Amino acid sequence: MTHELILKEIQSEFKLIERLIDESPDNSHLKRIMVRSVFSGIEAFASAILEFSKLKRSSQILKSMTAHSNHQELHKEFFEICALNNMDYKIDDNGEIKISPLRTRLKDRVVFALKVLGKSTANEINPKAIEGWDEFVKAIKVRNRVTHPKSFKDLEILDQEYESIIKAFQWMIRCNHRATGGKTY
Repeated sequence: MTHELILKEIQSEFKLIERLIDESPDNSHLKRIMVRSVFSGIEAFASAILEFSKLKRSSQILKSMTAHSNHQELHKEFFEICALNNMDYKIDDNGEIKISPLRTRLKDRVVFALKVLGKSTANEINPKAIEGWDEFVKAIKVRNRVTHPKSFKDLEILDQEYESIIKAFQWMIRCNHRATGGKTY
């Protein structure tokens, strides 16, 4: 429920920013705000997908673990459960295992979330093969540049870059739709 509220709030934010962009002759500030909002939405969406998938996929994996004879496959599935639970580990200098939050690049986390959603609903997808993947990759570069500017020019968002930002979010929605059984969109 928390993720639904976050996504609704971000959707309201999108609508407000789009209206202001249409009304503003110099909308460069608003475009940067939209970039940040879209990526907040993508992060919230990925978290919601992982939360939705966690119990079902973990249950599927645990049921199938006894059927595997391949030791490596067992480990892969164990680590998938760890990733679904945002768990990573390291061995400290005392030889103790320390659990920590999983640190993954946004691009990898989103692809993982979408693939796991597809597995958990028996609608496996390859997010990188779905229309909009290239726009998502371009949008991440724009977000990184705008979020960590090295020069004033880094703050500029061209119209085609802004379109990539919008298409990146559409790609995420399209992948979610397909991973939950939708055939088009």
